Amino acid sequence: MIAFSSSWFVKGLSHPTMTPSHIILILALGLLLGQQAKPGLPGRIAVLIISLIGGFILNHYFSDSVKNLFNTELILLLLALSIGLLTLLKLELNNALLMPVVLMTGIMLGLDSTPAMIPGLRSVSINSWLMGAGSGIVALVTLICLTSLLLRNVLKGLILRILASWIATSAIFVLTLMLAKH
Repeated sequence: MIAFSSSWFVKGLSHPTMTPSHIILILALGLLLGQQAKPGLPGRIAVLIISLIGGFILNHYFSDSVKNLFNTELILLLLALSIGLLTLLKLELNNALLMPVVLMTGIMLGLDSTPAMIPGLRSVSINSWLMGAGSGIVALVTLICLTSLLLRNVLKGLILRILASWIATSAIFVLTLMLAKH
């Protein structure tokens, strides 16, 4: 039987909404996937889940070396900016272009998701937090995606394109503030 800590799960569940780069990227990905009319949404969500798990594993085993190599926040924001611009252009993308975007997004979100490490913290709490964070990310992307599917034909997709421009602008603002600190 697998042990489970519900309070850590809830903390993980709220994690995606606590980091600006995460919420901007989640919004961007959900809008892009919802804008694409082609079937295959369950497969794209499955790729997101698998890549998130891969990101969590990479984070667990290689977090120190990965964090020294590159700034994950910066990559998350650049991804959000790129995805926002793709959505703004309203291109019909095939799976060969969408899957790498979903894969990279999941891996980077997983790499940048770490629970608060307290001395003596048990692995049950860490795993519960990771399950919560993964569930929150997937639920938000799916919810935004389904909403985007409903709105994709309203005013010829103008609503989604306006939202995508706000996402791209938000990513630029956060990038500017982040880089201004240095």
